Amino acid sequence: MLVKKYVQQFRKIWWESDTHLPQFGRTYSKRDKSSREACLEKLVNSIKSEQEQSPFGGEVNSETQKKYFSALRNFFKSALDFEDDYLDTILSPAFIESTKAFIKMSRYFDHSLSMNDIFQASRNVWIMNGLQQLLGVPVELTPAVFAYSMLYPYSDNYLDNPGISKQNKNIFNKHLSQRLAGKAIIPDNAHEQQIFNLIAMIEEQYDRSSNPQIFESLLAIHHAQMKSLRLFDHKVSLSEEDVLMISIEKGGASVLADGYLVAGSLSEPQRKFLFGYGAYLQLLDDLQDVQEDCDTGLLTVFSRASKHFPLDTLTNRTFHFGKQVMNFVNCFNGKNSDSFLNLIKKSIVLLIIEAVGLTDGFYSKSYSRQIETYSPFRFYVLKKRRYSLSPFRISLMRSLHQGH
Repeated sequence: MLVKKYVQQFRKIWWESDTHLPQFGRTYSKRDKSSREACLEKLVNSIKSEQEQSPFGGEVNSETQKKYFSALRNFFKSALDFEDDYLDTILSPAFIESTKAFIKMSRYFDHSLSMNDIFQASRNVWIMNGLQQLLGVPVELTPAVFAYSMLYPYSDNYLDNPGISKQNKNIFNKHLSQRLAGKAIIPDNAHEQQIFNLIAMIEEQYDRSSNPQIFESLLAIHHAQMKSLRLFDHKVSLSEEDVLMISIEKGGASVLADGYLVAGSLSEPQRKFLFGYGAYLQLLDDLQDVQEDCDTGLLTVFSRASKHFPLDTLTNRTFHFGKQVMNFVNCFNGKNSDSFLNLIKKSIVLLIIEAVGLTDGFYSKSYSRQIETYSPFRFYVLKKRRYSLSPFRISLMRSLHQGH
């Protein structure tokens, strides 16, 4: 009932959000962009240099780790104008140690996981670490943080895989629902066994009888994932409203579960913000993945609309929706929570600009030119360097794993 209520509330906020071009903040001249692009080139070259000196499988020492984080900090500060207190938060020893512990535990849990899989899962660890800071609990890798973050490579990717039959997905969903509800289910295969092991980790940290809301939140995200399977089913006719509500529910329920697994309990204002923030993150992901979703046939607010008109107005609405969500954020009192909230606001702007820059073929030329003035980089440089930075993820994950 709580999830249904929030879906309706944020659906209303979405339709009431402004569609005019936002004021993203400062603009960048050609000279500004050139200096920031030089910072980007420096980062890319430092990655290449490290890879040549330490090929995959080689040892990564503490000095190499220091170089990574120094290069990363300089890039965020010089190229993206991140404040020192933002960087002190995301590059703090606690955040780094949590990531190291997650990588080590992931490899131990399943040796077959690729570093790309681990990187994907680690993004949820970072969200949960940020929520730990907001909620005033220690920033660390708990069993629940590990288990919930690992559920994504196992369950979400499985359900999103168009190569797996609908019948097999339905069987899997039924078993997972029963296991999340606390029933003793014998797993059908090794894949299910791994997922059930992750649920058991959460049960070890949180007793079901005294923390029912935690397991209700896990069931809520699972039910939202099941609904999202309709986004792949082209035999089912979904309206714009249907697609929007599925996206809001899936994103909102996901981060609501993050919050419960971090804190155990949440106040009403905290629940509302976390649900809205999750919905916004889902919409941002869909905006950034519009090309891929169009290619694979996944229906989202943006892939659906892109068949009919440019995404200018929808992107404006997404930004203003995010600003509305941030109006509900004054419900946290963790240490340095203000710095983390300012970091979120800064990231919102950058992610919208990046989405337009990387998929500018989905926008009118005039809109793309306007947004580019707010970008620290020229859009063609963004697209050129998009895949150059992909190896950095692998190198960073390897560095953290070997240097634990």
